Amino acid sequence: DTIRCREIALQARTVRGDFAEALQLGYETLRLLRRALPQSPSRARLALEYRWTRRAARRQVTFEMRDPRRLAVLRTMSYMIHAAYATAPGAFELLALRMLRLSIAGGESYLSATAWAGWGVIAAARGDLEIARRATHRAERALERYPHRAISGRVRLLASSHVDPYCRGVAVTVAGLRQLHDDAARSADPEYSGYAAYLFAQQELFRGRELGELATELNRLTAGRHTPERRTALSYLNLVRDTVEALRGVAPSGRSYRSAGKIEDRDGFARFCAGTLELMRECLNGDWEAAARSARAASRFRRVAPLISEWFAFYNALQHLARDRRPDSMVRQALKLLRHRALEAPQDYLHKQLLLEAALLRRRGRIAQAIGVYERAARLALEAEFLHEAALIQERAAFVYERQGALQAAAASFAGAAEAYRRWGALAKARELEPRGTEPVRSLGDSGLLRSSLALAGEVPLDALPRTLLTALLKSAGAEDGALYLCEEDGALRPAAVVPDDREADDVCWPALRYAARSGQVVLQNDAARPGHFREDPCIRRR
Repeated sequence: DTIRCREIALQARTVRGDFAEALQLGYETLRLLRRALPQSPSRARLALEYRWTRRAARRQVTFEMRDPRRLAVLRTMSYMIHAAYATAPGAFELLALRMLRLSIAGGESYLSATAWAGWGVIAAARGDLEIARRATHRAERALERYPHRAISGRVRLLASSHVDPYCRGVAVTVAGLRQLHDDAARSADPEYSGYAAYLFAQQELFRGRELGELATELNRLTAGRHTPERRTALSYLNLVRDTVEALRGVAPSGRSYRSAGKIEDRDGFARFCAGTLELMRECLNGDWEAAARSARAASRFRRVAPLISEWFAFYNALQHLARDRRPDSMVRQALKLLRHRALEAPQDYLHKQLLLEAALLRRRGRIAQAIGVYERAARLALEAEFLHEAALIQERAAFVYERQGALQAAAASFAGAAEAYRRWGALAKARELEPRGTEPVRSLGDSGLLRSSLALAGEVPLDALPRTLLTALLKSAGAEDGALYLCEEDGALRPAAVVPDDREADDVCWPALRYAARSGQVVLQNDAARPGHFREDPCIRRR
């Protein structure tokens, strides 16, 4: 009876959002049951527990758990898992691993599905996606054998939010979370319908759903009576709604932190989500110093929310590179994570990986290669309908073009970014970029620089490079023929390429060529009939 009363108190604290108190009560209950657990397990301890559980998970369990003490331990751990996810990621991992090993050693029960679902979450976070798939399948089999409405909602929520994004893609994840919310709402399960609604809205924002439609959806999700069971989940939903309103330009910035302030300060999950949403908004607005502050504020809680750790890693690495900081271990880890995720879900992560790689190339001075990677990343983002990230990629590419003096290419990229932002619903940002997208061309070599950069970005043999470069420049200028000369160390001019091949390399205006080589200035003769410095040269007169 004492243990049962403690379980009821543990449930009550979890529903109210008093996660720290719930965890403390759970640890005391486990000590009474002679199953004491460390409250702050080390990484080495978790790695060892993971290996033990991975070995034990290969066994097949065919008998049912009947020991009342073991069942009480499983119930207590299952109540603690929810609180541990929000406040103590190490404790969440240890609880899930111990639950699964206890279920395998003591027999199956209606709580075995929660144990297998938790095992799938941990395996997916560690990159063992095949193990995560098998764990989800075994959780479903346990539910078929031991049907339980509340456990079923929890298991489906864990699988849809933590395993599907990596194994089946974000689009399937969003559809599953929406279905889960609708099913929970119909079955009058306010707690899990609220969490499913929050995870659904958050994933929709990250995948680039049109902001006006998402705002309407959020109004629908937050409608209804605010019961105690929905209080914490509705606070999470307000984080997403504040970010959407700020991006649409209908609310001031910074409201995400004010909403997070209404949540228990010890709820690290809410603090991390608020910081990640703020980081995303600042990156899209181009305020990199504010983005750095948001990243520092959220990084303390990063391990609390593995569901959105990839999004945080991406935007955190992007703000670091955008401020021209030297790439550090954080950037390398973000790239490693995104490359790993892109192998399983390229439609969701490949363009993010390419954007960071392009930023690294730009910082290393390999501008030609960076331009090609930017264009590929923008194309993939548009194909996957990540409109906000397609706009961000085109905007970053436009700044690269602008620094290289390719004003026409920069204007085209700014115009593409403004159009993508407009389609996404960020009208204030689109209006900010529109004037730069219509900037007149002030350099004759803009499109030539773009074509030359793309030519250099390809795998061109060194001996064919001068002719390839000259051909690209002539096409951009609309010229029929031309010659490219290299200036030697002694000042002599040597022909490197001519187009077409039958053109004489020496058939040039040598005074103009020497003047350009000596002064470093552009020599342009638009009309030979008009007065000019080199009008009387025989080559000019023949033409």
